[in-house]
Amino acid sequence: MTGVQTCALPICFPVTIKSLGSQSLYGVRSLNIDGLLNKYDTDVYATIANYLYEYYTPDLRIDSIAVNLKTLTTAQQTTLLGLDIDSALQVEFTPRNIGDPIVSVGRIIGIEHQIDIVNHKMTIRLRDAITNILTLDSPKYGFLDTNPLG
Repeated sequence: MTGVQTCALPICFPVTIKSLGSQSLYGVRSLNIDGLLNKYDTDVYATIANYLYEYYTPDLRIDSIAVNLKTLTTAQQTTLLGLDIDSALQVEFTPRNIGDPIVSVGRIIGIEHQIDIVNHKMTIRLRDAITNILTLDSPKYGFLDTNPLG
């Protein structure tokens, strides 16, 4: 998500923040956030500025890999069949075989097999391994066992 970020307070007008540099490079993208319960407009601006910072540049995400196991050696098949949910996987990808490879590390969130007489297709679904689902004790998101209200 890049470009325009919008949200609305229950009693205020919509607030918009833009990144013209991001818009010119990647086009206009928008995110609408409704129902924020922030008391002050400055808190709303801080919230949507955080979203803009987070999504300023699109990330390359490899969400799945499909492999025909019949074309692989027995050792390669054994390695792939030994993968399990939440295993880490490093993927090297060179778009159209031009330039340097892009290296991405992902965690497996799904494995699917399609088997017929000729092929055994294994599809591995991934999520970004760098993205933490839960962040603890962060200067950006807060610390445990502290009361910011006093």
